[in-house]
Amino acid sequence: MSNTLNRLRENFLLGLLSIAPAALTIWVLLSVLDSIDSMMARWLPVDVSRIPGFGILVTVSLLLFVGSLARTVSGKFLNEWSDTLLSRVPVVRGLYGVAKQMSSAFFSSDTSSAFKKVVLVPFPAAPAKAIAFVTGQYS
Repeated sequence: MSNTLNRLRENFLLGLLSIAPAALTIWVLLSVLDSIDSMMARWLPVDVSRIPGFGILVTVSLLLFVGSLARTVSGKFLNEWSDTLLSRVPVVRGLYGVAKQMSSAFFSSDTSSAFKKVVLVPFPAAPAKAIAFVTGQYS
């Protein structure tokens, strides 16, 4: 009986870990698109909620514009300036630092800072476990 319960628990957690990234991505994407649609509704005389895909179009256009701007000298200056500014605000500093480290680890072409694999580690005590990312070896 105990073996069956352990197997069910493991399958449940595996299913949760399998679905969580996709569900989180979809939730964030829909939240961003909804926010952009509501902002556009305030600024435009037309009801943009009736135009399917308008939020996606604005989001993609905004990301392309920011990406193009980031390649320029002024974009690099703005990036460094915003990094400095956000790292000085007390509450924002912690959140921004973590988000910046995570994005650099996920999207970096430098393999030394990328995640190698995902593991479960005992944290904070032995029966409890937490998800962790292996980034390198410590000897």
